[in-house]
Amino acid sequence: MRGDEGRPPGRTARGMIAFLLLTMAGCSPAPRWIAVAAGRELALFDGALRSTGAWQVDAPATALESTGDGLGILIGSGAGAGAGRVSWVRRTDGATLHGHELGGPIGGLWVDREGRRVFALVGGAVGGLRILGADRLTETRTIPVCSEPVSLVLAPDGDRAYVTCRPGAVVEVDAQLQMVVRSAWLGADSGRACGAGRGDLSANGTLLYIPCAGTGRLLYLDRATLTPWDSMPIGAGAAVTAVTPHAVAVILLPDSDRVLLVNLRSKTLVAAVATPNPVDVALSADSRIAFVVGAGRGGAEGELLKVATQTGGVLGRAAVPAGGRAVHVWPGRREPRVYWVASRASSPRIVQWHATTGAVALVPRYQREPVDRRRGEQ
Repeated sequence: MRGDEGRPPGRTARGMIAFLLLTMAGCSPAPRWIAVAAGRELALFDGALRSTGAWQVDAPATALESTGDGLGILIGSGAGAGAGRVSWVRRTDGATLHGHELGGPIGGLWVDREGRRVFALVGGAVGGLRILGADRLTETRTIPVCSEPVSLVLAPDGDRAYVTCRPGAVVEVDAQLQMVVRSAWLGADSGRACGAGRGDLSANGTLLYIPCAGTGRLLYLDRATLTPWDSMPIGAGAAVTAVTPHAVAVILLPDSDRVLLVNLRSKTLVAAVATPNPVDVALSADSRIAFVVGAGRGGAEGELLKVATQTGGVLGRAAVPAGGRAVHVWPGRREPRVYWVASRASSPRIVQWHATTGAVALVPRYQREPVDRRRGEQ
């Protein structure tokens, strides 16, 4: 007999998985598009940093996120202490599909792994963590955390969220119960404020890394206790940290116009890259590429920098408008799954591959349909 008809179903599935593991071992979903927010302009690029378009937004953009399918962009904006808005726009033409006023500047946007909720960090007197429904951006919950939230990072299982606040605190939020669990102060032994910046979690979720602009150190916090476990010097003014699964941290120091790549295990410098006023970074799905936006100085153009995270090599540069605030790449770390329909009509299956972990699974198609709108481009 020919084809799959003479093979036991289990052997067919195992053979398909083995084949995929071999053919995709050195493959990952390459960046399809990169968006850079600078003032009221959103500039779009492809993975090679070629410009693919630009359009105007209603208010100065401060945060970017994308829908799972990459067809929509979530934009957080705020022109002052009492103004803030989240908009869901179509990537192809910039048309606004939905919007929601939040009454304070938006410091960050994150979509949960199911694609059903949007977490928005809002600063000012009405600040806190706002939770919106992803379908129409209707607000479902407000969680007071602090007046100056800097960043949010979601645990790998999605059950916990960690909000970093200035001048130096971490607030743990139960993402399912939508309530504050505990908070911890990050003051240095000298009593000097940490000046906490945007942090990130280790790949296994056990350590939370927080850069301290005031003390010039990167804190390694035990996620179970939120207490310092270790630290390393990185220089004063560190504002943003993004961590790869290979334990390399991409650290932005805007005041000194530098991007540092450090090995978190050996505490050694991998590379230092110069760019004018780096303010935000986004990692590709496999975290091997970092896209850094430099805001520029004195009204001069900024730049979008493409860096190999394992070596620190600069892979490309592109000019962007002055005053850049945020950068986003799709697919990125928060949407690292790529799906292929690979099956017979009598036994539909979808092959799911996770770019970061390398896990491959066969998923019955009927299990995928409730969230099928999140399927990525192929």
